[in-house]
Amino acid sequence: MGLYSSNKPLNSSTLLMCLPPIIAVFICWLWPNLSSGASIGFCYGRNGHNLPSPSATSRLLLASSVTKVRIYDYNTSVLTAFAHTGIDVMLTIPNEELTRFNSETFAHAWVDSTLVPLIMLDSVRVSAISVGVEVLTTMPHLSDYLLPAIMSVHTGLVKANLSDRIMVTTTHSMGVLDTTYPPSRACFKNTIGNTYMKPIVDYLKAIRSFYMVNAYPYHAYIA
Repeated sequence: MGLYSSNKPLNSSTLLMCLPPIIAVFICWLWPNLSSGASIGFCYGRNGHNLPSPSATSRLLLASSVTKVRIYDYNTSVLTAFAHTGIDVMLTIPNEELTRFNSETFAHAWVDSTLVPLIMLDSVRVSAISVGVEVLTTMPHLSDYLLPAIMSVHTGLVKANLSDRIMVTTTHSMGVLDTTYPPSRACFKNTIGNTYMKPIVDYLKAIRSFYMVNAYPYHAYIA
């Protein structure tokens, strides 16, 4: 189960709840420009057998009134399946590619060669990019690359005049927290708080983006 809260603008809030079946996850995605109500989204994982094609998936989501989807990479054949559907897409920069996106030159070229054609020519509604997923807890050897990669992608979006329509964030589990209860006393772990989390959160605040959390309440329940 995953959850994120965001601020865009900073005095608004966003809440994403992911309820996992076996392969994919339904999400309730509240955008901060909505004063009330919610839209239904879908976390589209593709690790499995005999899965429907991306185009069949997009038709199924449309028929189910799903208006937002999250994918865990930036596969163009998957993204183009959502062209002209009106479905908002959150894509992901995989952890193993952070070293490449650490370079502004590479990140800016990726924005120009991948994102711009998808948006301008194929009418794919990319609305957010998660740079990495749970990097600090699952692949700590890549921690030093995370913030520079976030910054590189964002400056690429600024250069391409897309920063107003595409938010850049990163996703972490509750594993980055040292204390979780009561919530008012929650704090980041000392090993990553000042070194990584504070600079990341400060940067996301500066660019008026949100911080995304994968929450697993069942794991906390059985712990």
